[in-house]
Amino acid sequence: MSIQLQLKAINKQFSDGSEVISNLNLTVEKGAFHFLLGPSGSGKTTLLRMIAGLDKVTSGGIYFNGEEVTHTSAAQRGIGMVFQNYALWPHMTVYDNVAYPLKVHQLGKAQIAERAEQVLNMTQLSDLKNRYPSELSGGQQQRVAVARALGIKPKVLLFDEPLSNLDAKLRTSMRDSLIRLHKKIKVTTIYVTHDQKEALSMASQVTVINKGREVQTGTPRELYLQPKSIFLASFIGDTNLIHNGLIRSVKENHTAIVDTASGAIQAELNTDRWQKGDKVCLSIRPESIKIDLGKHELANRMNVITGKLIQTIYLGEVDQLHLLLKDGNILKISLFNAPDYNMSIGSVVKCFFKPNKVVVLPTESILA
Repeated sequence: MSIQLQLKAINKQFSDGSEVISNLNLTVEKGAFHFLLGPSGSGKTTLLRMIAGLDKVTSGGIYFNGEEVTHTSAAQRGIGMVFQNYALWPHMTVYDNVAYPLKVHQLGKAQIAERAEQVLNMTQLSDLKNRYPSELSGGQQQRVAVARALGIKPKVLLFDEPLSNLDAKLRTSMRDSLIRLHKKIKVTTIYVTHDQKEALSMASQVTVINKGREVQTGTPRELYLQPKSIFLASFIGDTNLIHNGLIRSVKENHTAIVDTASGAIQAELNTDRWQKGDKVCLSIRPESIKIDLGKHELANRMNVITGKLIQTIYLGEVDQLHLLLKDGNILKISLFNAPDYNMSIGSVVKCFFKPNKVVVLPTESILA
């Protein structure tokens, strides 16, 4: 593994003493498309600005390719940055917006022309190079900002919520464009967002941040399927949380029987930390739950829950059912391309799920 960026024990305090980043460590591999994901106010943009050299760290170290740059100026770090508002110069054409940073770096005229044309072609802007920002769509302006950042051949490319000002359809299109561009240029990229779909659909690695601390780092699939905390299970995607579980037994095949107010639930364990008598919370994704349409033999199944249908929500490709359980909790079930289940509000519904779809979590309210 070739490491491009390392953050070691980074802390950031504001002048009033409030702490925005607390003892955060991060490793970003060379060529990665690494996302910083978290709710608003979690500290992710402040962290990005410290990587860029725009904000100073209170303590800790920042390293590029093993070389410390903690106190190196932003201009000397070899960073390309795309801001949320794009920050284009309105009085300059597209070409001049891209060429100007190259002039600041004192490249020769021939080098500037060659490099500017190269990144304009790369971002499919060559036909628009004589237009001004006011004559461009939001998506085109965003591509100009990317081209300008790429022009200096950055060591690391930073994005600060670059798609947040675009409408939903254009955001989806731009996601695809950025993925294709990253595969082409292979520049180590760090991307800040609060949009879970952006992170899940685009990232090679994701670091989730909350209250200035790392919650968990992993691939999008790992974070979605194997969260390690209640916060992460409920933050990424939708889930059912069954609280106040008590592990009755742990078998040799790494399965546990957990007693809950909704009945006994069998769960597959992916860690040895759990023992008989532990109090736990269970997370079950809505799409992992199946309903009994009279075609399944449920007598010998462990994870069978009965509830009363209280709401149905039609979302196009997904039908979401809400069941009221005997303990008063609501169980959400997502059915993709759902058949005609012929149930009405008030119907008693049986549902079931596999043990490997149950994630066992600690009950304490922890960040990681």
